[in-house]
Amino acid sequence: MLADTPIDYELPFADKHERRDDRVRAFVQACDGGDKPSCWKAMQMALADERPAIARRVEMNCRAGDLLSCRALPASSEQRFPGSPGAAGRSEPCDRHEAACDRTAVREECSAGFPRSCVALGSLEPPEPDRKLLWDRTRLLAVAGCDAWILDECSFASDDPAKQIVYEKRACKLTASCNRVGTWAQDAGKLLAARDAYERACQYDEHDAHRCLGLADSYLDHEYPEPVLGRGQALLDWVCRKFEKTLDKGESIVDMLKSCKRMTPHLAR
Repeated sequence: MLADTPIDYELPFADKHERRDDRVRAFVQACDGGDKPSCWKAMQMALADERPAIARRVEMNCRAGDLLSCRALPASSEQRFPGSPGAAGRSEPCDRHEAACDRTAVREECSAGFPRSCVALGSLEPPEPDRKLLWDRTRLLAVAGCDAWILDECSFASDDPAKQIVYEKRACKLTASCNRVGTWAQDAGKLLAARDAYERACQYDEHDAHRCLGLADSYLDHEYPEPVLGRGQALLDWVCRKFEKTLDKGESIVDMLKSCKRMTPHLAR
């Protein structure tokens, strides 16, 4: 079963939507076949407007008694699934750690195995007398959830930065949310790991053309070795051409993006 967004040097030049959609469809098919983790993987990978329909499938598995599916339900302003297990921890007051959070309800949910509810209770003021135990339970539960690809729980899995980056890599592999991983790897002097993280962000993130441009500059400045000959120039030309199409008559892409001074000459206006 597909488990990540593989590095693909045909991207971002090929259709990003098509490549991501292919992988989402594969997870949805596995979900239809009864593989519950594939349901929440598909939900997390899908574009924003596609997530609610997939989330309803996750909710169905939750209501059928699957605890991890309940934990995988998102908490957002659009969807909080108030009728499903874990609803108190997903509620707006508890998600924001506000005084109106129902302490009794989130304590029951924490005891039942919902790390988000443990976080909510452990973050409230005045503090609960067992706050340290609540955080210990949070991390114990969240490590298992993160290992099961419930990405939201990865952020609760550790308070040790060195360990946390291991969990951050899950989001990088599944959804191409890789900038934190790239920054950490670069700071640690792991240039190939940084390059690969930024490649994933460039290849799959629908809103990350600037990451592609930064990566192109890094290749052309020899900060990272090119994985494919000419990769830096190809990325730079692609980004500059993409933004050039948005300019009004008389505007210069070089005025907008100084890096575009290095465009292949025949592409410039």
